[in-house]
Amino acid sequence: MTIEPQSNGFTSELPPLLTSRRGLLQRAGLVAVSGVALGALGNPLTVFADEDSNDHDLTVLRFSSMAGIQAPFLGDAGLAQFRGVNGGTGPWVLRSARGSLSSGGTLSIRVRGLVLDPATVPAPMGGTNPVPSFMAIVSGFSKDPVNPVNLTTGLFPATNAGNSDIEEDVQLPHPFFAPIVFVTSLPIAVTPGGTPAPRWFAVTGLQ
Repeated sequence: MTIEPQSNGFTSELPPLLTSRRGLLQRAGLVAVSGVALGALGNPLTVFADEDSNDHDLTVLRFSSMAGIQAPFLGDAGLAQFRGVNGGTGPWVLRSARGSLSSGGTLSIRVRGLVLDPATVPAPMGGTNPVPSFMAIVSGFSKDPVNPVNLTTGLFPATNAGNSDIEEDVQLPHPFFAPIVFVTSLPIAVTPGGTPAPRWFAVTGLQ
């Protein structure tokens, strides 16, 4: 067999012994790298199965802002009934609010400084929260495009400074479209024969 020399003076072939050893080392290296890669990924089929069978709740709604009620949503007239929920009789403002709603129905709200608007409500009521408890309403639409589905939590303690933490599971219907969240409370006084209905003080949005 004739071996043609290369320009650098070395031959293009190696002795059979060196060639076989180099091939073994290369194959061993590929197997090792493949093993590391598979070990890092685990079973690829298991990875895809875990993604398809996700048992964790999805975040339906997350917010870091709410708006206190103002005219024309006050009281019982005109636009006061918003999503089937009547507004409070006076304007409210708040310092901060954040919360979330999961696909499993877990509602969490942290509200701070939700008080009667001191710019329009005179002292001593202005700048304070006169109700002992807040509650929340999740409002959205399911199969009826006209009548909203309103899901109400229980009452949670609220301070005179308007601070409250609300966390409760609600039963979301399926489908459930365009959810918003109200912070509400029951009225302090109810007319004789009347049924106490929640009145909203703040809703997801911008002030």
